[in-house]
Amino acid sequence: AARELEAHTVIEISPVLLFTAAEYEEHGKHTVVDHYTFKWRDGRMALALGLGKLFVPVTRPWDH
Repeated sequence: AARELEAHTVIEISPVLLFTAAEYEEHGKHTVVDHYTFKWRDGRMALALGLGKLFVPVTRPWDH
């Protein structure tokens, strides 16, 4: 980063497709979509669109 960011700084607002926990369990986790979703605290899954997809945390970059 070119400068330090304050806590809670908004750096991007991106549209997302939301999946309920049930939709994810029945369908989403069995597809490649599983690698690109944000897991929300309430059990829903969000598939980021636009620039948001660049922020999906990757623990093992070589898997993607």
